Amino acid sequence: MVIALNKLDKKIFNIVRKVGQSADKHSLPIYVVGGVVRDILLKKDIFDLDFVVEGDGIKLANILARELNLKPIVHSKFGTATLILQDNIRLDFVSARKEVYSYPGALPNVELGKLADDLFRRDFTINAMAIAINQDNFGVLIDKFNGSEDLSSGIIRVLHDKSYTDDPTRILRAVRFEQRLKFSINSHDLGLIKKTLKSKAINSVGQVRYFNEIKKMIVEENALACFKRLRILKAEKIIGARIRLDLKLLSKTISNIKGVKRDKFYQGQYSSWIFLFMAMVSPLSVNSLSKLIKRFGINNHDRNAILHSLKKEGIAQALSQRQLKGSQIYCILNQLPLETILFIRAYTSNKNVNVNIDHYLQRIAKVKLLSDGNDIKSLGNIAPKEIGKIISKLLLAKIDGLVKNKKEELNLAKKIKLDAGL
Repeated sequence: MVIALNKLDKKIFNIVRKVGQSADKHSLPIYVVGGVVRDILLKKDIFDLDFVVEGDGIKLANILARELNLKPIVHSKFGTATLILQDNIRLDFVSARKEVYSYPGALPNVELGKLADDLFRRDFTINAMAIAINQDNFGVLIDKFNGSEDLSSGIIRVLHDKSYTDDPTRILRAVRFEQRLKFSINSHDLGLIKKTLKSKAINSVGQVRYFNEIKKMIVEENALACFKRLRILKAEKIIGARIRLDLKLLSKTISNIKGVKRDKFYQGQYSSWIFLFMAMVSPLSVNSLSKLIKRFGINNHDRNAILHSLKKEGIAQALSQRQLKGSQIYCILNQLPLETILFIRAYTSNKNVNVNIDHYLQRIAKVKLLSDGNDIKSLGNIAPKEIGKIISKLLLAKIDGLVKNKKEELNLAKKIKLDAGL
């Protein structure tokens, strides 16, 4: 079968043609592979491109980088390279490789191979297709595992019976693709998944690898359906033995967070996976959650935000009062990470809470003093600790509009100093 690549978006087509021509100059067989091929056959928009080279993929990426005046991002250890074009179009190049699993759940041993080897290492038939882009076979579909047939039938199917035990994270990916594409995991695969969930392979995979897949699932449009499906498959233990998904809370958070995402003020200020994760772990104690965070390898910033989310009820209650002064709102929210604040905004439907949070993020948090520590120090012999206290009181006063310029700030600072007997 020959795919009419000229029906792609003109910009994407020209990139594919350019890459193929460069590969031809250096006698390198090259293919568009994986999810890109799937989406081309589904007639979806293409924004990024993945290429497999039978040969040196990094070499070809470097050649293209020079031709396009770009700086490649090279990962020699993995034999991969990335180019970022205008409009943030991403081109990923990899040398065709073969993977061998030394034991179930292990990370694979990788060696150079042919296209057939590279396709065989992939997760599902619908992601194991390639399209040739060299001049002599431009547009030819390589489909050794009947992926196009499964695509037409709406089926999620692995390439071989050991696939799930080789890499149990594929259970999460199977659910994610099933719900995203509105496909069905075929009956044979369901049996393989059930068998894998009862095997030792589940515990052979590092929790960080599971967490990376969970994050991808969380940001899916149909995230709630994914988690419901995990419950049906009795696969929740992959997420964490102590987590019992609160589907009602997840549904509520998903609904409310869409409103936050639509607000241009908040766009680009957070990693969207973190909100649903906070909802997922909401029933846990601080101790249990701390252990889970450690196992998942979550960084310190996100750890802080997630742990603070357990205080959501108390914070929301404090913010639900009417006519709070700006300084009061500041004292409630100032020490919280942005992600925690936005989660609370998504978690509650209380209008007062949302108004107070918006007021804090859009105005209160931006209030700055014109005076600094040196200005306060010049008022007399004041210890550094006391200077900090005076500055804090000045800021609260400015938030409430009690001082408006530097002169008023310093006058108030003198009064605070005198009242404190300094």
